[in-house]
Amino acid sequence: MNAEEPVAPDAGTPAPESAAVADESQSSTQRAAESAQPCAEDAMKKALAESEERWMRLNADLQNLQRRGQKEREQARRLAVRDVVRALLPVIDNLERAIGTTVANDDPVLSGVRMVCDGIPRALAESGVSVVAPLGGLFDSRFHEAIASEVRADVAPGTVLAVREKGYVLADLLIRPARVVVAAEPAPVEGSA
Repeated sequence: MNAEEPVAPDAGTPAPESAAVADESQSSTQRAAESAQPCAEDAMKKALAESEERWMRLNADLQNLQRRGQKEREQARRLAVRDVVRALLPVIDNLERAIGTTVANDDPVLSGVRMVCDGIPRALAESGVSVVAPLGGLFDSRFHEAIASEVRADVAPGTVLAVREKGYVLADLLIRPARVVVAAEPAPVEGSA
């Protein structure tokens, strides 16, 4: 080779200009990758935060659903107890009337009926039902139904004088109001003003 002849660059060796372009390209790719890494990390953190928030909301929804289901089951149970007790009340009333009208105290059938009647309040109490028997108390229209009134000067007006039928409540749910006779105020006497 002649010293003056230009030497063709070898295909395997990059030309100095192309090497500079390659270095610059590689450097920009590396910078892009480095700058993309924080973006990807931020995106992952954001996705994680969104997933955690979604999980918390779903968990809260699940707890609300469980509470609502529990309340609905309890309400359904209370309404079922109310309906059964309401259906049994005429039978209970008739048993109590039968005991009240019998004269013979030594009758074994009467003793059996008394035992049944004595067990009814306990069975009702186990189901959360309580008896409303306001004899001597003040009339309360939420739990009592006045079926008659009597003028009485010896007791305060609005006092329950007699209970014709017991009332029943299940917690705050009225099954049947107590049917009562209430004391009324004596009418003012004319001419005594």
